[in-house]
Formats: sequence, structure tokens, C-alpha cells
Amino acid sequence: MEKILKHEVEGFGVTYDRYVMSRHQQILTRDLNLNKILEAPTHGAKAASSIYSLGFAQAGCEVNLINPDDKMIGVWKRLGLDKNLKLHRDIDVYNLPFEDNSFDLVWNFVTFTELKDIPAFLKEMKRVTGKYIYLISCNNFQLGYPLHRCIHKIFGFPWNHGNTYFNFIGNVKKELRKTGLRISESGAIDTPPWPDPVGPRDIRLHKNFGKDKQYIPEWEVPIEKYMKTGFPLWIKTLGAYDITLRKGYLKLPFSHLFYVLAEK
Repeated sequence: MEKILKHEVEGFGVTYDRYVMSRHQQILTRDLNLNKILEAPTHGAKAASSIYSLGFAQAGCEVNLINPDDKMIGVWKRLGLDKNLKLHRDIDVYNLPFEDNSFDLVWNFVTFTELKDIPAFLKEMKRVTGKYIYLISCNNFQLGYPLHRCIHKIFGFPWNHGNTYFNFIGNVKKELRKTGLRISESGAIDTPPWPDPVGPRDIRLHKNFGKDKQYIPEWEVPIEKYMKTGFPLWIKTLGAYDITLRKGYLKLPFSHLFYVLAEK
């Protein structure tokens, strides 16, 4: 099937979670004295790929992207954040082409749950990091998860969001400990006053995009504009509460995402 590009704008919810992630990345860079980052792999989850590490770059880190989407590298260039950006293409994520302890922090946003051998991937992350592993996953403890399951059942969409075992924070912690890592921080992040991910946008994305679908998304990402001109007051206000109360389980029933920071 010949694929056709279809214009798609990231919704305000995606823009908000990108803002909160960038703020957290800047805090981690400051508090942990980070300089060299690896994101592996970098494909998107119902959003544009390869721009999840912008916050690390803003904080002055060298950012290495595994298997990037070349269409999105223009965002880095237009923001002037490509000077310390390194791209690594056609890489086997179970056999990363780096020496042991090559990075200060190795991380993944959500998509590690889609891999066939997650324990092997975590061991490889551990090998190439000098100290920290940082995982963000969808939070299936939040109220939107059963609604999302219902959408898949009602419309007959195949489940394409990875291994749901790793959408629970306790299971991610357990697997990281089995890998020989110590949990240094964890919490709930991306906590706006709406459930995730349900609604017309979610249904449209499932109908239009996927391996067996006709279209490939051509993403427009509003965060690029906001990083140049400033973020709306509502994003900054909500983000301040979100970041301040991120640690622990307080926001877990409402947060779209959770994070776990582990170290050797």
C-alpha cells in the first residue's frame, strides 16, 4: 500500500505534556549535573517523533537520538538546538554501538513498552549509561485507561500500545531492580484536568495511522512556536503545580504519565 502524507496538528494536551517533560528534564540536568544524554529509541506515541529530548538540549546537554525521524530534525534546527545533537540511524536497540558507561543518562519516552524483549533492552541501557536510567510510561492507574480500552473494543482497533504490564509504576520499578538498578526517584507527571487518551482525536488517529493504514502523519508541533515566543499562562500555571507535586503517588490517579529514575 502506498502511504500518503496527511497533515496533523498535535493537540494542546500533547503540547502540555511536552512542556512538563522539558521542565523536568531541565531540573534533572541541573540537579544531577548531566552533560551527555541518550534517548533510545525515539519514535513517537501518537505524536511527533524525535523531539522528546528538547528540554535536555535547552539545558545545555549533548543529546544522542537513536533511529530518529529525519522529518522532525528541522524542529531542532529552527530552535537552534542542533549544535549538540547527534543522530544514530539503523541501530539495533539491543546492541547499541557505544562503549560501556558512555552517557550520564539514558532514557526512553513510553515506547520501550512496545519492544519484544524489554529486560534485554534495560540491560543494554544499563551497560551504556554511566549512572542514570530514566523511563517515562503511560499510566494505566489513571481514569482514562478503562475508557481507552473501551474505545479499542467499540471500534475494533487492535491494541497497539505495547505491553500494559509496564504501564504500572510498581512493575517498572520491579523490572529495573531486577536489572540491578536502584530507584532514586519516581512520581506522576503530566496531570492536566482531563483524562487521557480519549475523544475524537484518539479515534481519528487510530483510524488514519498505523502499519496497515493508508496515511503517514505530517506533524505540526505547536511547542516549536511556544519555545520561541513563550508559553501561554495556563500551561505555565498548570505546569508549576504539576512539577512541584511530581514526586510520589499523590497525583497517580489523575496523571497521564509516570516516571522512574534509577541509577547504578
